[in-house]
Amino acid sequence: MRWPERHDRVWLRPDWPQWLRTPLPPAEAAALGDWLGAGLPLAGARKAPHDAADTVRLGLTLPGRRRLGVALGHAALARIAPPLALTEVLDSAPVSWRARARAVLDLAGFCGAGVQVQVYGSLSWQHLSGTAYVTPDSDLDLLLCIDGSGRSNGDILSLLAGLTALEGGTPRLDGELRLPDGSDVAWRELAARPPKLLVRSRSTLGFRPLAELLAPA
Repeated sequence: MRWPERHDRVWLRPDWPQWLRTPLPPAEAAALGDWLGAGLPLAGARKAPHDAADTVRLGLTLPGRRRLGVALGHAALARIAPPLALTEVLDSAPVSWRARARAVLDLAGFCGAGVQVQVYGSLSWQHLSGTAYVTPDSDLDLLLCIDGSGRSNGDILSLLAGLTALEGGTPRLDGELRLPDGSDVAWRELAARPPKLLVRSRSTLGFRPLAELLAPA
C-alpha cells in the first residue's frame, strides 16, 4: 500500500490501537474510536522530523473545530483515497457557496484538463460525516492538483490569476496548489510571487525558490 499524502482520506484496520506510536488520552481515544467505528476516514498529515521511517501521521477535526492528531505504524492502514473532488461535495455545501464553487470549477476547466479541484477542511468533514462543520466564517479550502505533463508557467499563472479575480465573495477561497512532485504550496502565497515560498509534503517542510516552483515540466 502506498503512503498517504497530506489531505488524503485514510481508513484504518480494526486493530489500529495496537499500532499507535504514542498513547492517546482516554477522551481522544474514545472520540477517535467512535469516528472510525462509523466507517469514516482520517486525513493524511505531515510526519514529524523525529518519526520512525514506518510512522504515518493522520488528523481528524471534530465538530466545534476540535482537532485530533495520531501517529501510527503504516501497518494500521486499511485503505487510502485522494481528497474528495469539489464536484462530489457540492450538494453538502451551503446554497450560498455553490455559485462560487462552480465558478472555481469553470476556471479549472478553462485552465486545462490537467487541473483537478479537490477539497479539504470544513466542507470535506461535513460531507463525510453528515454533521454540520461549515460556519459563516468558514473558508472553502481547495487543493488544486496540477498534472505535470506539459505544464507551463502560463497554466499556473492563469489559474492563480483567476482565483485572485474571484476574491471578495462568500465563501473566502483558500487552500493549496499541489505540485507534480506531491508537495503543496499555499496558492495565495504563490499568487503573490515572493522569491521563496514555504512548501510542504508528507515528510518535509522548507522553502523553495519561486523560479523552481514555476519551472515548466
